[in-house]
Amino acid sequence: MTVFLLACLAMRTASAATAPAASSVILRSSSAEPELTLEAPDFLSILYMAGMPSSESFTWPYRAIGIKAPITGRRPSPRVRWLMDSHVHLSDPAYLPGPELACLEGTGTAACCVSTCEQDSRATVDLASRSPNVVPFVGVHPSSAGSGFSAVEGMAASAEGIGEVGLDPSYPVPMGRQRSVFGEMLRCAERLGLPVSIHSRGSLDEVIASLPSFSLRAVLLHWFDGSKRQLRAAMDAGFYVSFGPLLLYAGEKQALLARADRDRILVETDGPVGFSHCFGGRPARPCFAHSVALRAARKLGLSYERMCGLLRANSERYLGFDPSIRIKGPGRRAAR
Repeated sequence: MTVFLLACLAMRTASAATAPAASSVILRSSSAEPELTLEAPDFLSILYMAGMPSSESFTWPYRAIGIKAPITGRRPSPRVRWLMDSHVHLSDPAYLPGPELACLEGTGTAACCVSTCEQDSRATVDLASRSPNVVPFVGVHPSSAGSGFSAVEGMAASAEGIGEVGLDPSYPVPMGRQRSVFGEMLRCAERLGLPVSIHSRGSLDEVIASLPSFSLRAVLLHWFDGSKRQLRAAMDAGFYVSFGPLLLYAGEKQALLARADRDRILVETDGPVGFSHCFGGRPARPCFAHSVALRAARKLGLSYERMCGLLRANSERYLGFDPSIRIKGPGRRAAR
């Protein structure tokens, strides 16, 4: 499948030949999503500048998409503010922290950085101390449930959410142990009033049935992969559901999005997972969430700007605070 990289390019001024290369990553798969072109005004509004190493820059194939000349020196539209990747593993070794944090701040992207174990949780808390755009979640993933969780509970006071936690029968960890750790993580979230990001592959019915036993501030069923019946149950329970890059080309994900309550939709990347049919197979990065949001807007018949407004409102309710008061973005400084 032919994959076009639609944005962005090095942005340099004539007087500053040594200005840092910049890149942002609004991409599309041309065969999966032909209408996502730069002719769309909303698409023009999400050209962002983000300082990145020169090795990360690439040529924008403007001629291939019918643009007569490259666009240079374009600044981000002030109408487009922040957007949140609701589930990403920034502490994964696949990411280089410095460039990735610069990309977050250059694109006005907030990232709910989830964790999978004690070591991962410590790295997440450290990343949050380095950038206000990182929203730290600590937790024990079902694949790591065989290890201890007490240290993670101790770090929860420094976090703004609990995750990635949940159940998954595909892992070799006994389900009894998974349920025990999952319950402890939910009790921690309940005690501290924190939102929870939940992994529910192969266990969605059990997860949905167990959650009413806890008094949780907010629940996200990350990477929702259930049926229409399960989606309705999640909506009736007031849970959030998130959609990732599969939304760009998977019809079943688009159908679920259309059926979800609009005030319960979030977008994510689950980076550094890569996708064969979009983003050139590259590991997903938080700024790819803008492309997911654009595809969601097209499916729901909304402008990109209105979709981002909806996602911002949902993000604020899910987190319990407004990230815009602190995150860095183009032309702005963080409040902290």
